[in-house]
Amino acid sequence: MENEEIFKILLNNKIKFVLIGGTALMGYGSNRSTLDTDIAVKTIDIDKIIKLFYKTKLILVIGVDKNEYPIFAKNLADAFNFTGISKWGFLKFLSNDLEIDIIYEFPFPFMQLYTQASEIKIDNIKIKIANLKHLKIMKEKSIKTRDDTEKIEIDKIDLKFINKKLKDVRKT
Repeated sequence: MENEEIFKILLNNKIKFVLIGGTALMGYGSNRSTLDTDIAVKTIDIDKIIKLFYKTKLILVIGVDKNEYPIFAKNLADAFNFTGISKWGFLKFLSNDLEIDIIYEFPFPFMQLYTQASEIKIDNIKIKIANLKHLKIMKEKSIKTRDDTEKIEIDKIDLKFINKKLKDVRKT
């Protein structure tokens, strides 16, 4: 399964979403690679997304064991139960070749993120990507709240890229 298939599923089911994170930055010309795809959605769509993703064989991660291996929801009921008690603010779905993070908590309203997003085409699919100002706010928050030093360093590199792009935009 490819990201484009996930985008089509969301679009075909009328779920508004915005690409964020490293994948969005690649849309602005960043050359860093990323292992996952971060997608922002409205909280109200979470149940629908879980059902759709389970149909496509994406499985929800509900924790990690002592060896840092993922623990998966055993079934749809476990997945729904997890969303009711989780304080993560995002859901991580995995398949053999895909990692999708569905983020539903951000430091501004989703519709602001959505209406101010840019649009790109991926395989003739129009996808919304967060604007640079929103990406900057998210990266700054991430740097302040993360406890993973390696990910903080990646966020700092991303933030440097975003600041350069914003500076370039102001020059034009």
